[in-house]
Amino acid sequence: MKSTDPNAITVDIAPPGLTDKHQPRSSSSRGGGLALVYREDLKATDIDVAAASDQFEQLAINLSVRSLSILVVVIYRRPGAVTGSFCDALSDLCESLLAFKHSFTLCGDFNCPL
Repeated sequence: MKSTDPNAITVDIAPPGLTDKHQPRSSSSRGGGLALVYREDLKATDIDVAAASDQFEQLAINLSVRSLSILVVVIYRRPGAVTGSFCDALSDLCESLLAFKHSFTLCGDFNCPL
């Protein structure tokens, strides 16, 4: 999806009872960006967890219901060899997440063999 796509495409990707947060990829890149699909009764808040990295894309959302919350970070890394730069950037992200002092999970496509 692109940021210029109509709502019929960008809003209607989730089945009934679910909703989504979407971060389009820049128009100069191929592909559709990142998305998180979650239950619509959860409160979702965009979170800025770390400086942007050229090693992967990330979308951080805090999901909460009542007194429970979890920070979900969706990651996409382009296919290719795993480099020290990627490992350093991922480590920096994890350090940033620890500063929030509550539960988090990383998910997505890391494109890391083995």
